Amino acid sequence: MTDEWKNRILQLTNRTDEAQDLELVRLIDMAIGQCDLDTCKVLMKTFVTDKDYGVQESVVSALSSAGTEDYQIALLEELPRLIVDAPEWAEVLLEREVKNAPNSLRRSLAVITQRNGQVFKELVSSKFPDFKIDDSVKSED
Repeated sequence: MTDEWKNRILQLTNRTDEAQDLELVRLIDMAIGQCDLDTCKVLMKTFVTDKDYGVQESVVSALSSAGTEDYQIALLEELPRLIVDAPEWAEVLLEREVKNAPNSLRRSLAVITQRNGQVFKELVSSKFPDFKIDDSVKSED
């Protein structure tokens, strides 16, 4: 996606009316099938707890078209903010990965943990105690 697209998405994160919600959904729909890591990162920044007229569901649809690792890395990088600003979404998005792609999530978590330290492991372990993190799993870089 273009820098102009990304900037407009970020501008609309703090939207104030339904017209802006509709514009955001239109822009999000453009990302379906074109979600790389950078696009996933931008879309993750749109999750809030405010009434959104279905915007976040559109984001989930667009993110579903991303590669698993791109999606998971973006989710894990944005998780600290999501827990504060959109805790329901943080749990829903993480739970989806724990249930549907646990092995890939372990690899993505290993990549993120290498980058960002122990905080992610503690966070995931506290929310999902049955999800075991294997320290021996290495990134496939």
